[in-house]
Amino acid sequence: MVSSKHKREALVPKTLRLDELAWQKFGCRWSSLGMPQQAALIADALAANPFLIDPHTEKKMMWDLVVVMCMVFTAFVTPYEVSFLETQVNGIFYVNRLVDLCFVIDMVLMFCTKTDVVTPHGVQFLSSPRDIARHYMKTWFVWDCISVFPYDSLALFLALDNLGSLKILRVVRLSRLVKLARVFRASRVMQAWQDVLAIPFAEMQLIRFATVLVCCSHWMACIWGICGTT
Repeated sequence: MVSSKHKREALVPKTLRLDELAWQKFGCRWSSLGMPQQAALIADALAANPFLIDPHTEKKMMWDLVVVMCMVFTAFVTPYEVSFLETQVNGIFYVNRLVDLCFVIDMVLMFCTKTDVVTPHGVQFLSSPRDIARHYMKTWFVWDCISVFPYDSLALFLALDNLGSLKILRVVRLSRLVKLARVFRASRVMQAWQDVLAIPFAEMQLIRFATVLVCCSHWMACIWGICGTT
């Protein structure tokens, strides 16, 4: 019996650029090839790439759960750190480094994860490593690079070596709030889970509204904390 995973992978549509494949393989146009060569070329193009990740597999969804937990930690702990805590080498510092490591690993996996994009011709499923990399570079790559930069390590370095004034240290501390940009990617993970778990649209909207309300309330409280300590 064929598992549901293999059924889903077998039904994934894939766009083939026949002339481009022919030029890469044989250095000629598609129409000039014989039928055996065309059949072999199509078979090679449709063969599964072992280095690409299906976003609907169980392992990928478990990894997404880890990323969501890191996002929750970032959404609640980072604003509190910036508002009320001084940068020190303690337990939270090492937890932050672990969270940054998870985000870096997720960035690497994004270059290998199949994705779908909305085009004027409809939804297109990207399964080519080149197309996936190009799409990621144009969308979230810059924000992800900015969000994983160790701003607290830089602030700690400046404070220990007396290389920065108080204003510079405050700017570096506030720059750590850029990590909150990762939180906005949680909607994509939630959408994938909604499709797999068949969560009703009304319940998903209620969960999103409650999450946004709690996060905004926490961030506003941290903003008041910053205003009170400066």
